[in-house]
Amino acid sequence: MHFFTRTTVLTALMSCASAVYPTDHPFENDVVPLPVPNREPSFKFDSDDPGGYVYHGLFTLEMLFGGTITDADFPYSPHLTGYSMYLLVDTYGTPPALAPSIWNCSAKSHPLFQPSDFSGVSGKYTVCNVGECCSHLYGYPKFSDDVAVWESGSNDRLVAGLCPEMSERLYCIAAGSNSQINCYEYMTSTTERVYIFACYDNIVNFALTCPLYRTAYSTSMIWETPTYYSSVTNEENLSVDAFCTLPDRVCHPYSYYHGNAVSSAEGTSESDKVDSPASTLAVIALLFGVFLL
Repeated sequence: MHFFTRTTVLTALMSCASAVYPTDHPFENDVVPLPVPNREPSFKFDSDDPGGYVYHGLFTLEMLFGGTITDADFPYSPHLTGYSMYLLVDTYGTPPALAPSIWNCSAKSHPLFQPSDFSGVSGKYTVCNVGECCSHLYGYPKFSDDVAVWESGSNDRLVAGLCPEMSERLYCIAAGSNSQINCYEYMTSTTERVYIFACYDNIVNFALTCPLYRTAYSTSMIWETPTYYSSVTNEENLSVDAFCTLPDRVCHPYSYYHGNAVSSAEGTSESDKVDSPASTLAVIALLFGVFLL
């Protein structure tokens, strides 16, 4: 039986000197996705609101965090930046800001991630075997106990977009109830992670291999206002959606998995490379955070 204790992970990291959050994503050997377009939100959250919550909240971190995050801001979830204000109001009917405790997934009563959560079915393909999929998530908190619902929604979008086979790492993100952004536990400091996820350019490059989405992308969630979406291009729309899903700047870019490939949209396969541990310190944190009884 697995038990995850966020406090133990934080304790394991206390000896680490304070580090600075990266100023950008590690795209040195990659085609950089289009930046999130800037607009000035009205905070009315209606159809006339110009939007721009993602840009000011999370892309620049200027809305509530002064341009960066520090170790003093932890425990931290990207939602604390205000980037999901419109999503919360429009899609979920909640206030634009929720109590920070909602992102403390280790306090939730439902089970942790386990092998039986994942079917391995992604669109028309089986990308991994039941009991083996997404092993890096086993024993860690999930935001909601509805992996099958997230899988189904992802599968519908993949089929609609005429998408090829997705890599296991992206499948795990699509099925994982957005726990990488919805839970405090996956970011332990400005630079340390229990597991390093892919950068958002991986989603962009994969989506560009889907014939329909290259010209008419369908967002996974309504992050921005109707006025905002009507003012951006299809590829900008794709960048916004991908960034909202994988915003962390401590991440593995597309080239990490594919070498110095230009883009999967230009014919590079979506084959997997085994992910490396987040860091020696993060592995230590993982060992301290997950107990086997």
